[in-house]
Amino acid sequence: MATEFSFPDSAAKTAAGRAAASAGTRPEPVEGFQTEKMSLSMGPSHPSTHGVLRLQMELDGEILTKADPVVGYLHRGDEKIAENMTYNQFVPYTDRLDYLAPLANNMAYAIAVERLAKLEVPARCQAIRVLTAEMARVSAHLMGLGAFALDVGAWSVLLYSLEEREKLYKLFEELTGARFTTSYTRIGGVTRDVPEGWLGRVSAFCDQFLPILEETLNLLTRNKIFMDRTVGIGVISKADALAYGLTGPNLRGSGVGLDLRKDKPSPATSSMSSMCPSAPRAIATTAISSAAKRCANRCALSGRSSRNFPAARGMRPMRNASSRRRRKKSSAPWKS
Repeated sequence: MATEFSFPDSAAKTAAGRAAASAGTRPEPVEGFQTEKMSLSMGPSHPSTHGVLRLQMELDGEILTKADPVVGYLHRGDEKIAENMTYNQFVPYTDRLDYLAPLANNMAYAIAVERLAKLEVPARCQAIRVLTAEMARVSAHLMGLGAFALDVGAWSVLLYSLEEREKLYKLFEELTGARFTTSYTRIGGVTRDVPEGWLGRVSAFCDQFLPILEETLNLLTRNKIFMDRTVGIGVISKADALAYGLTGPNLRGSGVGLDLRKDKPSPATSSMSSMCPSAPRAIATTAISSAAKRCANRCALSGRSSRNFPAARGMRPMRNASSRRRRKKSSAPWKS
């Protein structure tokens, strides 16, 4: 039986739509047949969109006519959760605020509480905190570099990044008993001192990491496809960076030389001020790795603290199965 209307197949319709869009016109509607555009929300669907990115799309059949990106406003209600907890009980929640750098989040939260309580943290504790925070920063940058490179078509960089990140995870596990959500910091200190030989392994990682980082960056900066897809794309001016409240490498990349490690240094970070990059084209991770190595050397030279970790009295550190096994193997687990 003959039909009243006939339509082209999907491929032909898509081709016609693209041709009309490039010409600035629209195809003539079929008489007696009316269509309307459909609004479709894509995401947030972690990890494919790297967090809370949502695309509000407008579709005309199979043709995407509009896409409005929504960066996302994620609120987990941590403040409300914390109301029924002690200060130390909330530490594991800080791991999840930025799960790529939990050690740094632990430290930031502990410092805030310590300032409110006017607690003084031992110098060795401060050095260990800074060391682990810089290692976490390297780990987070590696994941960001690898994921970004993959998004723009450079697969090998992700493999390089994950391999180096795995080495850091092994060091984290040695120190904290956990690879990912470490919960290492406590109010007034840290859960335990560094194990024997650990600082030497951190220093060895830093020595072998810098040449690998240089090789990884060469895979990108010498890749014409990568450069064509990134140079001059998404440039944020200094004024916009300040207006948007950007921080860290994004802010420094726009030419604003603000780094809390040197602009508002703590006693543990004051010696790092010369290693903090501020130039727009500075390679932050290289300087960070050097900073981590310097911190490892400082820890080794500072000697053991006579105070137990954590420093705040009456606070028992949490220990998991991995840390208990390590303590049984070594008769002097606190020896450095």
